[in-house]
Amino acid sequence: MQQTPALRALFSLPALGRGWWGAFAVLLALSLALRVVAMVNVPLVPEEAYYWMYAQHPNLSYYDHPPMVAWVIGLGTVVFGHNEFGVRIVSSLLMIGASVLMYAFGRMWFSRSAALLAAVLLQLLPLYFAVGFIATMDGALLFFWMLCLVGVSVALREDRAWGWYVAGLALGAAMLSKYTGVFLGAGTLLAVVVHRPWRHHLRSVHPYLAVLLALAAFSPVVIWNAQHHWDSFRFQFVDRYARESFSPAHFLTFVAYQFAVVTPLLLIGCGYLVWRVLRRSGRLLPARWLIALCFSVPLLAATAYKAIRYDIHINWTLPLFLSLFPAIAQCLLVRVRWLRTAADRQRCVSGFARTAIICAAINFGLMAYLLTLQPRLQLISAFGPWPQLARIVEDHEDQMVHDPGREPLIVADGKYRLASVLAFYRRPIEHDVDTSEYTTSQWIFGGSGLGFPYWTQRERWTGNDCIYVIDDGDDKSFSEIKPLFASVESVQDPRLDQLGRKKGQYRIAICKALRQLPPAPQPPLAHAGARYAAGPGRSDAHR
Repeated sequence: MQQTPALRALFSLPALGRGWWGAFAVLLALSLALRVVAMVNVPLVPEEAYYWMYAQHPNLSYYDHPPMVAWVIGLGTVVFGHNEFGVRIVSSLLMIGASVLMYAFGRMWFSRSAALLAAVLLQLLPLYFAVGFIATMDGALLFFWMLCLVGVSVALREDRAWGWYVAGLALGAAMLSKYTGVFLGAGTLLAVVVHRPWRHHLRSVHPYLAVLLALAAFSPVVIWNAQHHWDSFRFQFVDRYARESFSPAHFLTFVAYQFAVVTPLLLIGCGYLVWRVLRRSGRLLPARWLIALCFSVPLLAATAYKAIRYDIHINWTLPLFLSLFPAIAQCLLVRVRWLRTAADRQRCVSGFARTAIICAAINFGLMAYLLTLQPRLQLISAFGPWPQLARIVEDHEDQMVHDPGREPLIVADGKYRLASVLAFYRRPIEHDVDTSEYTTSQWIFGGSGLGFPYWTQRERWTGNDCIYVIDDGDDKSFSEIKPLFASVESVQDPRLDQLGRKKGQYRIAICKALRQLPPAPQPPLAHAGARYAAGPGRSDAHR
């Protein structure tokens, strides 16, 4: 690809030393290579293992998320096996695909140079880089978000009807990835309504057929909810926001998250775009700037409103910046082209160059740390000693006397985290049963369990022996469940003291003969998806 003078200026900054571009390229290449190595060797975080549990229980949808993440992980494990690489590979490939689509989108509206810079950002910015490493629903969401942007661009810019159908399919797939995908529809409608030359599309049948295609793709989630008393919709849109608690700290946290997502300089670039729009004073906004804003403003407004009253997660706003990246890159390139002297160009782009190197260094450092120091230091608790803990649990499970068909149930404290990693890491060493069926969380003792109650019925385990695993070192957990069993005996295993950052963090109890179940606060529903409110079991602050 032929470089423009502006793009060449980005790669020739004497103040950073002649080798600054070489250093950046090496760091970026090494971080991407180490990411592949880490995908094989770094343990899953609990969320990845939990979504792997989704894939072990195929269904139209799930309690707390749509099913796309289960399909993505299921495809990877079918091809590469039930290992870390199998869980992560498809999500990682989707992020690479998102960069390809970013280039196509940026090329249609801006320039090849801006498109290339925007595509690199998805592999450079640390949080987007992490999405390419950790298998969550965000990888699929970002891919289908970009596919929808490309489809809408073909429909609006080139006036080709097939673009609407690509956009409709991508919209449905994005909503199958995460409910946030609905904002793609809002952005499309906003763009068509605001930009007068595009309003004729409202008189065409193709956008409406595209909406029907999206709804058809999303229908498995609707069917599942209809069969399960609308549990997922209520959890996502009602239960999570049942209590309003206005707090300035929530909004300040939200603002800080945006600096972390796109770095201060790129956030300033977003502000510059808004300033340019406001300067036009009612004049018609060029189509390319309109597209950039229409696919970011609706989600930004919704998340900012939520942030005033509720806690939010840092990854919620990742999609809203996608349409802005080519626009920000174009602004930088245009600014560089306007400057006459090399010194002025150097001052203009030096901050962005340094930011790029810092981001690449952060990515490289994180991957290097996870591969070398994390197993010894355990500073990041999410990448815990899961294989070692699973081996210890499995050793004690093998020592228990049990009748054929009455394998002990492994119960882990918490809603989903510990149970999920134990199920995943016991699988290679458990030869008698499917660990995803014989591992569950605290919900069986009366606590909350997110998706786990939908995968089994508590009554099935009456009379069974259990192994109870906790990760907070508090023996109170064992005393709370003693009335439920004939006996509960804490295990003294010196290997447990070697796990975690503090001695005694992980504890195990052998529980014989589950003789009663704690009373549920409400009558259980007939289906396996009955929800149980918190009872005698311990609560879980994670999530």
